[in-house]
Amino acid sequence: MHTIYFENRCITICQRADIPSGVSEQQILSCSGPDSIRDLPERFAADTSLPDLYLVAADEAACYAAFCALFTEIQAGGGLVSNDRGEYLMIFRRGLWDLPKGKCEAGERIEECAVREVLEETGLSTVELGSRICVTHHTYHLDGVFCLKHTYWFQMKNRNGEPLRPQIEEEIHKAEWMPWSEVLAHAPLCYNSVKEVISRAGR
Repeated sequence: MHTIYFENRCITICQRADIPSGVSEQQILSCSGPDSIRDLPERFAADTSLPDLYLVAADEAACYAAFCALFTEIQAGGGLVSNDRGEYLMIFRRGLWDLPKGKCEAGERIEECAVREVLEETGLSTVELGSRICVTHHTYHLDGVFCLKHTYWFQMKNRNGEPLRPQIEEEIHKAEWMPWSEVLAHAPLCYNSVKEVISRAGR
């Protein structure tokens, strides 16, 4: 199953058995091949009256590959950082609470990208890389290009609980250590992809 976020809505590629109860038939589409979904991303993005959609495919992997081919794909990495006091790091960017992340540079491994971006955006000097939490997918338009960003999220540890220095040039105005209860309280003011990371990390 793959969920692709379009701001506050999403398209989920899945098997019919994965669809939650209560979803109307109008929200369920069939992916019978690349031609059947060719205009779907642009149409969905343009018509904000459309609810979340479920794209059912017999070959889920093939449907996902065909869907991704409709975008310029970008790889990114980020982290959910904790310290020895049991606190977690969140940043405040463009009016929303967020987690540090960013795009991969040429030739960079995704793990290297995730660590580098966390250090750059928070001012930390070091983190220990842990296990992968999940991969999220979200879309956006940039200079007339429709992009699909795949962000690989990792658990990370900063042993010292260092002071934080938000990267102002990236429009990050706050970086704070906080207990998990406060992370959950901030979740409603997060991007949907970040909500997914928080949900998965808390399981």
